[in-house]
Amino acid sequence: MTDMTDKKLEKSAFFALKNWYSLADSRKKKQARDQAQLVINMCKNVLKSVRRGVDAENREKALCFGILFRGLQDFVDLTEITDAPDWITKHALIEKAWTKMWDCKERVEYASYFCHERTIDWVLSRIEFLENLFLTTFGPGLYSSPEIIAKQEICNVCKKDFRSCDHIAGRIYDGVRCVAKPKDIQLRRVSIVQNPENPRCRIWPWQLREDNTIETCIMTAFRMDDFMDGS
Repeated sequence: MTDMTDKKLEKSAFFALKNWYSLADSRKKKQARDQAQLVINMCKNVLKSVRRGVDAENREKALCFGILFRGLQDFVDLTEITDAPDWITKHALIEKAWTKMWDCKERVEYASYFCHERTIDWVLSRIEFLENLFLTTFGPGLYSSPEIIAKQEICNVCKKDFRSCDHIAGRIYDGVRCVAKPKDIQLRRVSIVQNPENPRCRIWPWQLREDNTIETCIMTAFRMDDFMDGS
């Protein structure tokens, strides 16, 4: 059992957030990444040591702050990519920056519903600038969108059939972010769309081959709380 109460966790996280901003704004990338990792480790420890049903508020704050600082790590990684003077001309870096931008945006926006700080606004404003740069340089783009059939979806909170349980996807229940996990999936087809569910699956012009086939991503394994992997 950890002695990290929800008040101590919140105080430590907000203090670290100010430190992180100072480091990130000064382009001290390694220190900023390390600062974020310290908070992630703290949150992970709370989620591992405080059992469900014992201290829901502490667990929920730990998950939210963990997701936030995981997004701040994404931002540092993104800054490292885009600080290269010619990154916008290199295909591999463009694709990497695009994916990292969306990882960062989704995590930080999600955490912003629970945590209202100027640092979050600062990060999101820079993400918006980068989005506009992509739009200006490459246009709105086209995306691959798979149609997947699942025989069943299981709620990760209660482990029951998601169609019959009372939990809502995206909400946090006692430190667990609700998602529906598909079972026995089958890929039916892949469509090309303008408004995708997953913008990471963008089709870039250089992915078109001479035989008019496309080598591109159709699915990704992104998870808000992947910092809990291996726990």
